[in-house]
Amino acid sequence: MDVKTLNKLRFHLERIVLGTSTAPEEDWQKLDLLVPAALRAPPTAESVALRHMLEELARRIADRRLVDNVYALNHELERVAQAGGHKPPPSKGPRTPTQEVADLLRGRTVLLIGGDTRQEHADRLREAFELAELLWPGTSESNPSVTVFEPLVARPEVVLVLMLIKLNRHGITEELPAVCERYGKPIVRLVGGYHPDQVSLQILKQAGKRLRGG
Repeated sequence: MDVKTLNKLRFHLERIVLGTSTAPEEDWQKLDLLVPAALRAPPTAESVALRHMLEELARRIADRRLVDNVYALNHELERVAQAGGHKPPPSKGPRTPTQEVADLLRGRTVLLIGGDTRQEHADRLREAFELAELLWPGTSESNPSVTVFEPLVARPEVVLVLMLIKLNRHGITEELPAVCERYGKPIVRLVGGYHPDQVSLQILKQAGKRLRGG
């Protein structure tokens, strides 16, 4: 199973289980296609990492016919893991900060607050870190306070908040860290731009330990 398919599968499963989907039937339709496709594809090192999540999710969606395919996929990934097929290929050199961050955030959701939404930069970050989604609501004149962003911080699928210091109002930069702390979300203050190389260094420096579970 390639990384793109894996991320799509994880994305739609999480939307259903966490109750964040605005169109759950569409997510079920996607899963009806993705899970059988994943079963037909040879397991990879990346796909084995999905095994424990599938096991948990399968217990929570037992009322749907998809559960049989989910259990089958979980069983196949477990077999590969026990056989040692989950071992990554030999390293060809030191990993870059961007690759390290991708390992921490792959298939997950990140919230970026600051400035106007720039789709090309959002896509670059999402692809570099292999995210399921990058939320970037922007801070226009119609968004005067941090309370506008609190519901996004509170979303269970959001695992990290990025804050562009130079492009945020003073009130937001002062109050947002407390909001993130309230919901247990790590926050990374970005003083430079939003190129993946710059952002990854700050993520590792400011939130790497928490993202690793340390």
